[in-house]
Amino acid sequence: MSLKVPLDQYTTHGQSVLETRYPTLQDSYKSTKLAALCLAHSRFVLLLQALVHSSSAWEPEPCLRRAAVRSTRLLAFPPSLSQHPHVINHHHQHVMFPPPQPSFTTSLGFDLAFSRSRAPVLRVFVPCTSVNSDSILACQQHLVHAGLWHHLSVGDVVCNLGYIPPVHHLSSTIWLLFNGLSLVPYSLPDILPIDNPITLPSPFYYSHLSSTLTLSIAEFPPLNPNALPQLAMLNVNAKVKSLIAPTGRVDVTKWVWTATLTIDNHPHPHFAPEIGQGWYGQWILEAEGTSEAKQQLWDILTNRPVPARPTQWQLLRERSGNGTIWLRSDLGPCLADI
Repeated sequence: MSLKVPLDQYTTHGQSVLETRYPTLQDSYKSTKLAALCLAHSRFVLLLQALVHSSSAWEPEPCLRRAAVRSTRLLAFPPSLSQHPHVINHHHQHVMFPPPQPSFTTSLGFDLAFSRSRAPVLRVFVPCTSVNSDSILACQQHLVHAGLWHHLSVGDVVCNLGYIPPVHHLSSTIWLLFNGLSLVPYSLPDILPIDNPITLPSPFYYSHLSSTLTLSIAEFPPLNPNALPQLAMLNVNAKVKSLIAPTGRVDVTKWVWTATLTIDNHPHPHFAPEIGQGWYGQWILEAEGTSEAKQQLWDILTNRPVPARPTQWQLLRERSGNGTIWLRSDLGPCLADI
């Protein structure tokens, strides 16, 4: 039923409600109906996720539940969540590595709700013109009253279809992410507001929302003792900011340091966070071609403390794949504008 309602109806009605000082009974009825459709959609998405994560086709991914976070992917749903009149007949193919460019419309559908390596996107309808504490609290209350709040997992995405952005922010999308305690706003190119992003099922967990991802990794998992890390200097193509280029960026060739390491799936008693299944394999860490950046990379490889705040890393999708995860760091001095 929710898929039969065009997304622009939510925006149109939300705009109408915000512009009306005294909504009519018809307006109130439609607001209640749209909110109910969003919650029904979210309920079905969570049900599909529960079916996927309880399937014997794949081994359970330990990263979906941390010790400090309540279990959320069990099939112990209340009747309102587990009973649904529709029969699902969908053949899903698990995708580990990046799909085509993300689409806002397809991200809100049911297709990706069958995936364990993509974040589920839930819906709420709270008309507002800004994403602040009041509107976020209202979104949380909708989920609580519908009985869905306790079924959220860290990293789940909530889209408020009632959000009407200001004119100067029309091109930006603000998502709400569940960080284990509350909903927090997230928009690109901000850093992913998840404390331990490597506990998510995959580094491409949000690739259906954006083609870029910047995350903060405060602690790296222990390395495979049988696969020694390697440091090398490479000549790569990159885009840098430019004050004179029409597009604001220019293509350059520069030298960078790379560190190649292997993350295995053996338990590490001295590393608390559980690593997501999609993070295992070969990592390539890229940093600026300076001696300082080289030293910091080496400190990471030898598990020495890096004298800086948690490092920001950008996932390079175009260089990742086939078991390799390529992360570019902001270690070292920034490139000057050309």
